Amino acid sequence: MDHCSIRPVRLIAVIASLAAFLVTVLGTRVAQARSAGIDSSQFLVLSNGCNNCHTTQPPMAVAPGVSLVASSTSLTPGQQITLTFVVTSNNPSVQKAAGFNIRSSQRGTFASGSGDTSTRPIANGVTGWLEATHTAPKDNDAANKATFAVLWTPNAGVNGTVTFTAWGNSVDHANDGNQGDRAASTTLDVTVCTPTTWYRDADGDTYGNPSSSVSACAQPGGYVANNTDCNDGAASIHPGAAETCNGADDNCNGAIDEGVTVTYYRDADGDGYGNAAVSTATCTQPNGYVANNTDCNDGSPTVHPGAPEVCNGADDNCVGGADEGLAVMTFYRDADGDAHGAPNVSKAACSLAVAGAGYVADNTDCDDNDRNTFPGAAEICGNHKDDNCNGIVDTDAPTSSTFYRDVDGDGYGSATSGTTMACAPPAGYVSNSTDCNDGDAAIHPGATEVCNGKDDNCVGGADEGLGTISCGDGPCRTVVAACVGGVTQTCAPVCPDAGQEPPKDAETKDTSSTDVATQEAGLPPGADAEGDTSTVDTGAPGDVNVSRAPDAGRLDAGTHLDGGNPNVDATDSGCSCRIAAAGTERRNATGLLGLALAIVAHRRRRRS
Repeated sequence: MDHCSIRPVRLIAVIASLAAFLVTVLGTRVAQARSAGIDSSQFLVLSNGCNNCHTTQPPMAVAPGVSLVASSTSLTPGQQITLTFVVTSNNPSVQKAAGFNIRSSQRGTFASGSGDTSTRPIANGVTGWLEATHTAPKDNDAANKATFAVLWTPNAGVNGTVTFTAWGNSVDHANDGNQGDRAASTTLDVTVCTPTTWYRDADGDTYGNPSSSVSACAQPGGYVANNTDCNDGAASIHPGAAETCNGADDNCNGAIDEGVTVTYYRDADGDGYGNAAVSTATCTQPNGYVANNTDCNDGSPTVHPGAPEVCNGADDNCVGGADEGLAVMTFYRDADGDAHGAPNVSKAACSLAVAGAGYVADNTDCDDNDRNTFPGAAEICGNHKDDNCNGIVDTDAPTSSTFYRDVDGDGYGSATSGTTMACAPPAGYVSNSTDCNDGDAAIHPGATEVCNGKDDNCVGGADEGLGTISCGDGPCRTVVAACVGGVTQTCAPVCPDAGQEPPKDAETKDTSSTDVATQEAGLPPGADAEGDTSTVDTGAPGDVNVSRAPDAGRLDAGTHLDGGNPNVDATDSGCSCRIAAAGTERRNATGLLGLALAIVAHRRRRRS
């Protein structure tokens, strides 16, 4: 490491440090690259280390890489180790050599490595402790590295962690200043301890075997600090253990079975394990008794601690659980005994036998209360159950009935709309075929018949049963159907215009009516009011139109045949009463009414 006029005298060291500081401040320092290193007390700032003198600015000045390793990181007082410090230049074109300084956090002796003349011990100018530094800058090798090796031995009384701090500087190895110089540092911890003797504890009872030991700073695994075990192969035998009647020195006091009696337990099944509930105390072991009481079933020689656990629903190894550690499966309750279980009632067991009666491995039953309901059962038509558990009720049963398509959805089907065979009606099908119009939901059996020219109730006729209406009074009264041709009829009696020939209507009256009227008047059939048949125009069958009689004009126009309705036109040959309906001809009863008027006129003439 570079130095600034080093002398081993403390005052001179202080003066040298001050001089170095002045050189740093004034910017005129010169690195003495060929001289020996200095101790760390001469660092103006300890944390800067060698950079107090060996520092320039980039790009030429690049910090080197440094590493410190020890031949052992755990040692005992008086044990010597080798510290190897390597300085690697990161700017080999300028940095050609290196120096170093190493100090320890606790006192020890530094010495040069065997055959290495590039290192030397040096006393710290303040503490007097030894450090290590270079005798002269050491040239880099072909790998641009300078390696320094020193020896260190801890002083007496040193114990615990020792931290080594090492500084390394890369230099230009010239006398022209500190061009390209730069330093870096690293640390390394080692442990110094006084060894302890540790004793082997093979049985893990925390008591060591005096005949098996090691010396180490830290406690090795499986070793303890005491050596009082008299049997390191039995954890129950050690100082302080309870003495039992077993022919051994349990408490390691040098006596066997001293001052004890033994409780023996009945071993009825002869498996070597006793029943805790049956015991006797003696110092002599009775036949059929053992010293332990760990059997959980003294009636079965296969059940005891350490026995293999098997799938049988029992605690074979006496650990407190049945079938523990064995693979288990899920079994399902089969309440109805159809070999299919309910998916929502289950039990975990290692086998079906352990699960017990009433359990199966299957979980596909959709009704565990009906032994006839399970996957694969025959679907029964009409019982409203999903017998085979496929999610379909009845309709997947064997085909047995014909169902009819109900296109208009009125609940009545039609064979012409389509049929299907099933045990229950599928959607859109019904069991009847009585619809007479499957395209109109208002037309079906039982529907209300309305006046529309249609067979609304499917009885075979249109507009039937809608009744009749009557029109007029007295001899003019006429009764007709309330609905004709899909049209609702209305009543409006009228009289024809003067001089108008009433139309012939074969549908309104027949000749039998005319015969009755003329007979009532004392006239022959077909005769007029004067008894002259020549004046009667029969027109068409059933329609009688009476010609004007000579005395017909003597009827007062104000005379009413129906007690108040003026149905008689004084200029007409008689009364005409008709039904008016939309879209139909006016029907008249002129023949009958004219005949009636003629009869009345005839009677008046006879009375006069």
